[in-house]
Amino acid sequence: MSERQGIIAKNIANANTPGYVARDIEAPRSGHARKHRLGMVRTSSMHMSGNMPSSSSRLIDDTTAELKPNGNQVDLVHEVDKASQTNLDYNLTTNLYKKMSGMMKKAAGGQ
Repeated sequence: MSERQGIIAKNIANANTPGYVARDIEAPRSGHARKHRLGMVRTSSMHMSGNMPSSSSRLIDDTTAELKPNGNQVDLVHEVDKASQTNLDYNLTTNLYKKMSGMMKKAAGGQ
């Protein structure tokens, strides 16, 4: 999700750049999440190394906005809506993970 937030921020930053075409990340297809599991992240040099999967996201042109006379295709309202939706998706995912983690701790006999 942070990758999409970065792309949205770049779109907003280039809202007045002539010829700039807004970008977005292709939405995952049905079953896509099951095929591409999240990989481990090495946050310390003491962690074991492993195969790090490349990003499964695909960058696409976002052609939903109207083309302006200078060739720019960024709609700020649309970009802010996408940023808000990305934030809501992140919060939902984080809360689901917290709930699942709490249930697993409770099932294992923890407090």
